[in-house]
Amino acid sequence: MINVKSGGRTRIAGIAAAIFLLIYIFINILALPLLGKVSNSHNNELQHG
Repeated sequence: MINVKSGGRTRIAGIAAAIFLLIYIFINILALPLLGKVSNSHNNELQHG
């Protein structure tokens, strides 16, 4: 996947991939439950009229 011979580029790519994974995990852990609560409350308001 990554060319090991170009040392600096792999280091930057590895750091970028690690940061991207961390951000993705934080979004899944923090943002999705919040979005779920918001959409659920919004649907409840629509259903109750």
